[in-house]
Amino acid sequence: MEGFIARLCYRVPAATIYILVVITLRRNKANYVGSFFKLFMFSTFVNLAVFINATISLQILQVTPVGSWLAAVYLALPQLIVRIIYMLSYYFGYVQFFIIFLMAMNRFTVIFLPFHHEKFWDKFLWISIAFCVIAPFASVYPLLCDDIAFQPNRAKTNLVYAVDLTIIATIFKQLLMFMVIVVFLTLTLNVAAAYQIACNGALAAKKAEFSLYILSVYNFLLQLGISVFTYIAMSESTSSIAGLRDFTGTVLPYISDMVTFSNAFVVLFLNRSLRKQVFSMLLCKCEKEKTSSIFLVANNSNGRLPIRK
Repeated sequence: MEGFIARLCYRVPAATIYILVVITLRRNKANYVGSFFKLFMFSTFVNLAVFINATISLQILQVTPVGSWLAAVYLALPQLIVRIIYMLSYYFGYVQFFIIFLMAMNRFTVIFLPFHHEKFWDKFLWISIAFCVIAPFASVYPLLCDDIAFQPNRAKTNLVYAVDLTIIATIFKQLLMFMVIVVFLTLTLNVAAAYQIACNGALAAKKAEFSLYILSVYNFLLQLGISVFTYIAMSESTSSIAGLRDFTGTVLPYISDMVTFSNAFVVLFLNRSLRKQVFSMLLCKCEKEKTSSIFLVANNSNGRLPIRK
């Protein structure tokens, strides 16, 4: 219960900040155009969906006493709903990792193809997003076909999922393999972009390219952290190391929360005017201020991205 309350104390405010950032960006959508903004909005939708699903399917479930009225609500859920909320726990793992890769690809193209960057994403952005949404079902669809139910845990203190562990083991292996591949590809893009920035002093001097490249590297480090801790948590070779799995099991949810919520705070850090507007909304102040931002114009007409003044 203490862990649930601790996470709730920062997850709810973080989700509120995320929503306020989205509202502010939508109110000023004429100033925020281009492929990066579209990717950010897509990631916002996904991250808020992750927050809602994780809260319902895992966080509340873990603190629901057997025999309580809330346990009765979970037990009364239709089988299809139970399958969907459980399946989404694995599905969003694929989607969040692929979004980080797409953001790294976006930074790569703006650095290597500055005059064709937006033309490239005009053709492939929605195809990439569609692939990101549809492809994970190739791995997680068995969870939609299997019988999944709730049952008391061994201590009979709260409910847990009753599911075929063979299916879970297979999906975990596929997810871990996907993580390794995507981490390698994201690392390759970031290293190539870093090399280009180092060789081109003009790129290093531009705050937009450099700031958003730092954002890409930050997301990659979170991606790498989740991959390493997931491997430790699931690998048989680490089971003999005393306390290691318990430690990774404790830390992994917090790293996952950073992936889910931190991008909103990074965007606030990069844009002082946006930050002031969001905090004004948070404090219920009705300030009318025009957003004054410096924008990166990737192809002299599109791709404007907000950065810190």
